[in-house]
Order: sequence, then C-alpha cells, then structure tokens
Amino acid sequence: MPARRRGEEHAAKAVDAGVDGLVVVGAEAGGHPPPALVSTLVMVRAVARRAPGTPIIASGGFADGAGLAAALALGAGAAQFGTRFLASAESNAHPAYKQAVLAAGVGDTRTVGHQLGMVRLLANDFAERMGELERTGAGLERRRAEFTGSSLRMAAFDGDVTWGKVEAGQSAGLVDAVLPAADIVRGLAEEYAAALAGLPPLDRRSGP
Repeated sequence: MPARRRGEEHAAKAVDAGVDGLVVVGAEAGGHPPPALVSTLVMVRAVARRAPGTPIIASGGFADGAGLAAALALGAGAAQFGTRFLASAESNAHPAYKQAVLAAGVGDTRTVGHQLGMVRLLANDFAERMGELERTGAGLERRRAEFTGSSLRMAAFDGDVTWGKVEAGQSAGLVDAVLPAADIVRGLAEEYAAALAGLPPLDRRSGP
C-alpha cells in the first residue's frame, strides 16, 4: 500500500476489527503525527470517506471554537484539543512547559526522530540538535542515542524545556493564556457559536 494511502488503510482495518470509533490525527498534532505528515484537513476527510458512519474524533491543529466547527464540517463528531488543554490550570505539566507553549508561534514546532518514532515538538536545543543530525545524514544508531537521551518527562515534569521533548502541536501558536479548563470549554462553545453565525447564509433560491 503506497504511503499516501496508509492512513485510510489503517482506519479501514480498525473498523473491520470492530472499533467503536477513530481518533484521526493529522500532521499539525503534537506528539506523534502521521509519518507522511498529511494535514488534518485532508486526513479526516479521507478517513470519513473510507469509513462512513464510524464516529471520528479529529486531532491536530485545533485550539478554538472555529477549529471545532471546521472539524465537524470535515465529518468528525468531535475534536481533540491536546495542546490547548496542556496550557490549562488543571494540567500537571511544569510551568516552564506551559510558558513555552504560550510563547510559541504557529511556525515554532519541528518534527524530529524520523525512522525512530517521529515527534512534533517545540523548537529548542534538543530539536535543533536532532535536526542537524538528520540533515547531515548521521547514522541511525547515532540519531537513536540522541533521540532516546531526551524525553517528554524531562520537559513536562522537570521543566527542562531546553533539552527535553517539549511536545506540542502547531496550534500552540493559537494559545495565549493558561486558563481553567471550565473557562476553556466555555470559550470553545462561544467561539463555535460565533463561527457558525458568521458563515454566509445558503441562498436556496440560487439552486445547487
């Protein structure tokens, strides 16, 4: 199966195995995005077409109510807001980790660890070092040693946002405050309603 079809193929196999639903992750997501880095916009539509009727949670790039409206329009029944809730008052991530998310722009993440379990994380010294090894063609074992020498725990629990894996999605650039989870949910609902209200009306008189 060509790489461009793997997402849909994996989804179809999961449906055939009897899953109740699917979490469909696009390239924008923090942590482990799809190897081919297909965007959420395309991946969710591809899976929705391949597995009609299967509940889908869209993941990757969502931080506000407008994103939720987009996810539902793509055919998902819900959206996952990992990076947004990482920067919540209830999150047990280290304060330095949360501040790194708040300081990030949409272009401040990197994907590193190709062939090793690729991750998307915020740019830091670790990410730059891994990127250099990958660009210069360092051997797999050399890269593996560097990759496994850093961890998410270093960043999330110890607060080492320089050499730890500060995993976050591109939506970090849309997060500008640490808020209680209840306030985040309330804001999502309000933004979702505003997004729907702002859509142009469908003039049924104009035909299909």
